[in-house]
Amino acid sequence: MVAVVADVEILLPYSKSLKDKRMIIKSLIDRIGNKGCASISEVDYKDLWQRSRLGIACVSPDSSSANQSIQRIKNKILSKDDVVLLKFEVNFFSL
Repeated sequence: MVAVVADVEILLPYSKSLKDKRMIIKSLIDRIGNKGCASISEVDYKDLWQRSRLGIACVSPDSSSANQSIQRIKNKILSKDDVVLLKFEVNFFSL
């Protein structure tokens, strides 16, 4: 079994308020978490309305599946027009 943890920083250039930010982040979390394979939380920059840091965790039976899952998540983030990916750091842990 393999656990994957991603440290993700994003820029929200079109966000004009914390309310806008919450709407964009909620949409992104819903989009990523729909398959049920990942747990996502905003972990930093909660008071900044154009920046966010997300923690993403995923557990898979093997490293190949874990890598596919995390790449799928990264691609979903990259496909959002209102989000700019600043950092996507991944760590794998064997359990």
